[in-house]
Amino acid sequence: MLVARAARRVARHAPRHVRSLSALPQPSRGAAPQAWETDDGFMQLRAEHSVAGTDLVFGETLDPAIDLKTTVAGDAVESPYELTVDASMRDFWCSAFHSTNRLVTSMPFAQRLGFTDRLLPFDLMLFLTGAMAHADRAVEEVAFKNARYYAPCYAGDTFKKRFVLRSKRIPKKNPKTVVATFECELRNQRGELVFSVEKAMLFPLDDGESATAYESVADHEVYVPDEHPLRQQIVKSADLLGELGGVTLRPLDPGKLFTHGSARMLTMTQTMQLAALGRVVHDRHFNPAKYAGEPERERLYVPGALALGLVNACSGRELHEVLFQTMHHVSFVNHLHPNEVVSAVSYIRSRSESLSGELEKQEVVTIGVKNIADATAIQDHPLPRSLFMTDQPLRTHELAAALGDHPVLKPENVILHCFRSIYRQAPKADVFLL
Repeated sequence: MLVARAARRVARHAPRHVRSLSALPQPSRGAAPQAWETDDGFMQLRAEHSVAGTDLVFGETLDPAIDLKTTVAGDAVESPYELTVDASMRDFWCSAFHSTNRLVTSMPFAQRLGFTDRLLPFDLMLFLTGAMAHADRAVEEVAFKNARYYAPCYAGDTFKKRFVLRSKRIPKKNPKTVVATFECELRNQRGELVFSVEKAMLFPLDDGESATAYESVADHEVYVPDEHPLRQQIVKSADLLGELGGVTLRPLDPGKLFTHGSARMLTMTQTMQLAALGRVVHDRHFNPAKYAGEPERERLYVPGALALGLVNACSGRELHEVLFQTMHHVSFVNHLHPNEVVSAVSYIRSRSESLSGELEKQEVVTIGVKNIADATAIQDHPLPRSLFMTDQPLRTHELAAALGDHPVLKPENVILHCFRSIYRQAPKADVFLL
């Protein structure tokens, strides 16, 4: 009774247009759309059907994937998707891939160096740039090359991608496949090129297809902007690093091999969540009903950029603090599966110092390994220097020949071989007057 009286009082004092809502015609449950939707000028085509028992319909699959048979090197694919990276996505990434870079973790530090906010991590930008939602026929990722971070990017930026087919070739050892290399570009809401990377992927050939029809190479060079605002801002602000606190714990001398003590992994749930954020929708990462058995190649894969993120996270503590980097090449040697533990070893190839003495540039080769609980177990067993001195991506047969009968690190343990240049604060030797 009290509820009914309260309802009458609300109705009595409500504005007239609110009280009249109950008088509007409401669609009845099960009513056809034409009974209550307004006439909006659409012309309708209706499917015809029969009540006969033999009236069947067959399914078909819409295939939005790249057709390598009809594309030639130089063709561009404009992705229609736009993605706004908000703070929650950045933080979710950092929860899976630990960073020791204060440009990523500290707003005051980033602002003191002249940036608006914390930067989006290098590995996240690489993942977003190379993620291809229209490469469903791809078997696996082969390599990355020339990954460059041009302009600072922040949470709240919106990105759009463009892909240019650079080349198609038939590998000699697997003539039933084709390796396609794409130049991947990422631009922000202002149309500025902020990241680029060349990505090689392996596609299968259909039975009876001519391999020679696939061979082609683009005749244009990869576009590189004249200005590199991110790198230039870091170099320009190098003098401030001393005031902001020295965090470089030890020098990295050329010729030294460092085994990283960190070990990390991605669960199946994390892999799927991260892949979905990047619009990577291949069955290889999402469909355990299809990929859940043996042999190993029939199991779910961790996307290549996520495997690289794990390796860089493992090496970040000892290479502390990587303020900027350029990835020259990454070759993927073995697949990484969810729940497999990843660690790494890094070799310092060269070191150079800025004129101010505040920054140093290191050429580093990092090898990512899996299923070794602690990479420091390699310390008692030396590795051949040839693993780290090649200027080209390491091939599987070269890896097997170099490792030979190594007691700890087997060829099947290696997931990737990465060559990059990193910029970090130069270590300082304090002088004491006694």
